[in-house]
Amino acid sequence: MSELKKHAPLLAIALFLVILKFFFVPVFEWQERELSEQKLTLRKIEKSNSLLENKEQLIELKGKLQAELSEISTFFYPYMEESRFKLEQQKIIEAQLNQYQLTSKRLGWLVNYEETNPAIIKLDLEYSFEGEGSQVFSYLLQLSADPKVHVISKLNLGFRGQRPGNLGIVTVFMAKSYYMHNDKGQ
Repeated sequence: MSELKKHAPLLAIALFLVILKFFFVPVFEWQERELSEQKLTLRKIEKSNSLLENKEQLIELKGKLQAELSEISTFFYPYMEESRFKLEQQKIIEAQLNQYQLTSKRLGWLVNYEETNPAIIKLDLEYSFEGEGSQVFSYLLQLSADPKVHVISKLNLGFRGQRPGNLGIVTVFMAKSYYMHNDKGQ
């Protein structure tokens, strides 16, 4: 007992720390959680009230955005099943190459990593072909006249058999991206 009295101040401090750790700290943590949840709820309510106050402006803005979307959607390919779209584009490319007497060497679609229900779907195609120089450039000019949006991200040209006044045979490797407007993604 005398030994306990000797260490009484240290035991009192230890008892105080235990009480703090197991009684007061959890209460303070609970209060902090409650306060943060209340602040978050308050922010959500303020945001909802702001949206309700600006309802007319938001409806007007939505109408304008839909009008603009309908204007620019003409530049995108209409939505269709991906495999059907790819097959159609391959047929179009092969027909265009035949029209310009160009020989297709390789044509392949790249793997498409898309998000869930995107508004715009991007499909990537790589292909190569060759032919007489003036025909190749006529084909490339015809591609640039297409009103639909497509991006040529890679374009490599190889020349052989050139003579004065003749470009010779041109080999082309091209990576091209197509964009489809997904009505279901909105």
